[in-house]
Amino acid sequence: MKEGRYLWLVTSKAAPGKEEEYNKWYDQHVATFFKFPGLKRVVRNRCYQPMQNPDSCPQYVVIYEFDKKEDLEVFVKSDAAEAARKEFEEGWKGFGDFLWSGWYEPVKKLER
Repeated sequence: MKEGRYLWLVTSKAAPGKEEEYNKWYDQHVATFFKFPGLKRVVRNRCYQPMQNPDSCPQYVVIYEFDKKEDLEVFVKSDAAEAARKEFEEGWKGFGDFLWSGWYEPVKKLER
């Protein structure tokens, strides 16, 4: 078995003047996802210093962690994911934009 977790990365940016609402909504949204027991950890990161192409750099990167590939594949079809989709459709009020997302598998872990 490969060492490391399977990841779903989601990038986004808050609408100008809506960052507080964006973060409040996202916190609630992640709580809905945690109803799926195979989701182990969610880390939301905010870019404070773009290194290249600052206009295209995502403001936020959210990392959803799963122990197994199968957990990630089942998650997207789960009741928790469906509830989160409905929550998005009903509650997302232009707080920002989602830029891209993707599933990532562990390849190699390097540590000091």
